[in-house]
Amino acid sequence: MTSETKHYIEFSDLVGIEIACQQCQTTVTHTLEKFSNAAYSCPNCNRQIITQDQTDANTLHNFIRWLQAAKTLKAGGRIRLRVLSEL
Repeated sequence: MTSETKHYIEFSDLVGIEIACQQCQTTVTHTLEKFSNAAYSCPNCNRQIITQDQTDANTLHNFIRWLQAAKTLKAGGRIRLRVLSEL
């Protein structure tokens, strides 16, 4: 018999985004309300984490804006994100 555990988060539970440096493994968490361009480089080793070309920067900022807007949805039902969980 196979079993599957599903994990969901509601938009109202979204509080921030964590960005990790591949070089030194430093992680930085930004709240959705205070997200800034500071996420582009690692505060520890100064390695560029997010490339600042227009495509990457726009994609990241559009995603953050989408998350901010999703938190304010007033749906007649429940809307959640499913999160993949590997054990």
